[in-house]
Amino acid sequence: MSTIEGSLRTLLDKVTKRFTAEKKRAHRESNREYLDRAAIQRLSQREAAKRDKVTIKQAVWSVMKRAYMLASDDGRLPANMRQIMYACRPLVLKMTGGKCWKKSSFFTQNLLPGYMAEHKAETARWDVVADARGHFMEPHSQESIGIGTLDVRGYLASWTESDDVGTDVEPPELDDSFPTSGPANRFKYALFIEKEGFDPLLACAQIAAKYDMAIFSSKGMSVIAARRLVDHLSQAGCTVFVLHDFDRAGLLIAHWLAHDNDRFQFEYPPNVIDLGLRLADIKRLGLEKESLVYKQNKNPADALLECDDVTREEIDFLVGVRSYKQWSGSRVELNALTSRAFIEWLEAKFTEHGVEKVIPDNATLDVAWQRALMIAKMNEAVDKAGKDFKDKHKVKKQKAPRDLAKRLRDMLCKRPEVSWDKALVQIAACDGTAKHARRK
Repeated sequence: MSTIEGSLRTLLDKVTKRFTAEKKRAHRESNREYLDRAAIQRLSQREAAKRDKVTIKQAVWSVMKRAYMLASDDGRLPANMRQIMYACRPLVLKMTGGKCWKKSSFFTQNLLPGYMAEHKAETARWDVVADARGHFMEPHSQESIGIGTLDVRGYLASWTESDDVGTDVEPPELDDSFPTSGPANRFKYALFIEKEGFDPLLACAQIAAKYDMAIFSSKGMSVIAARRLVDHLSQAGCTVFVLHDFDRAGLLIAHWLAHDNDRFQFEYPPNVIDLGLRLADIKRLGLEKESLVYKQNKNPADALLECDDVTREEIDFLVGVRSYKQWSGSRVELNALTSRAFIEWLEAKFTEHGVEKVIPDNATLDVAWQRALMIAKMNEAVDKAGKDFKDKHKVKKQKAPRDLAKRLRDMLCKRPEVSWDKALVQIAACDGTAKHARRK
C-alpha cells in the first residue's frame, strides 16, 4: 500500500470515528429522553392507581357494620371477633380485587378494635366478645369465671347487684336442686369443642340447660385428661359429641378423642360422635374456605387416612396439591358460621341424634318427690318465720351485739379458713343456744 493510500485511510478513519461517536451520543440522548418519558408515564400511572385503589383498611371499615350485623344476627346474639372477621372477609376481597389481611390477628387485634375506637357511638351497643384467656375464682363462694369479654362483663355487673346490701333481711331459701354427682340423674350428653371462645354464645343460647348437656373444651390436640374424662363418661352411659373445624387438626382431634394410641388406652369403648364441620356442611351452608400451606415433604394426608369416614374428596380439599417442599390445601373454621347459623346448625345436629332431657327412673323420682315436698314445707316455714320476725321487731329491730366485730375477729383468728358470713351464723347459733338454756 502506497504512502498516499495509507494517509487517506488514516484520515478517513478519523473522520468516520468522530461521526460514529456523534451518532452513538445522539442515540444515547434519544434513548435517555424516551426512557425519561416512559418512566414519568409509569410513575403517573402508579400514582393514579394508588388514588383509585381501595386499601384493605378502607375496605374493612366500609363494611365493618354490615359484617357485624351478619355475624351477630342483627345484634341479637354475641359475636366472636373471628366470626366478624369471616363475615367481613368476602366483602373485602371483592372490593380490593382479591387482597386481604395476611394474619387473622391483624384483624382481631388491629382493624376491629381500631374501628370500634374510632366509631364509639355506632359500636356502643355491639356485643363483640373475645376468647377467655384464663380463669378467675372467688374465695369461699367458689364462683369461677373465664377471663373473657362476656364472663368479666357479667361478673362486674353482679357487683352492683350484690353491693347494695340494704336494710331489709330476706328469709333464705333452701337449694331445691336434687343432689347429684357426675352424670347420673343430671346429664346424658357432653359436648367437647376443640377450641375455646364459644362459651359465651353457648351460654346465651342456654345450650347446656336446654339439653341437659355438659360442655368442655381445649386448645389444640386433646390432652390425656380430656381422654380420661371421655373414658369415664362413656362408662357412665354418657354420649360425647365432638365439635371441630374442618381441617386436618380438627379431624385428628376428633379421631384421637375416641381411639387408643401409645399415650392412652381406653378402658371402655368410647361413646363419641363426631358433629364437627364436614365438606357436606360447607357446601350446604355456602361457607368460605381459606388457604392453608403445609411446609413439609411428607404428605399431610397420610395421617388423615386413619380417621373415620374421611372421604377422598375431603382429603383433596384439605391437602390439595404439592409444590416445592410444601403442600397447599384449604380449611374452614367453625367461626365462619355466624352466631345464629352456628346455633341453628348445632341444634339441628342434636335433633338428628335424638338428644333429649334427663328424666330419672321411678325410684329416683320417688325420693326426689319426698325431698321436694320437704323443701317446699321448709321454705314455707322459713317464710313464716321471717314474716313473724319482721312483725315482732317492726318497731325496733334487734341490734347486733356491741362486741360482735371482736367476737367475729376472734373466731376467724382461730379458724382462718372460714368465711366471715359463715362464722357469723355460728356465733348467732351459739347465742341462740345460750338464751334457750337461760330460759330453762
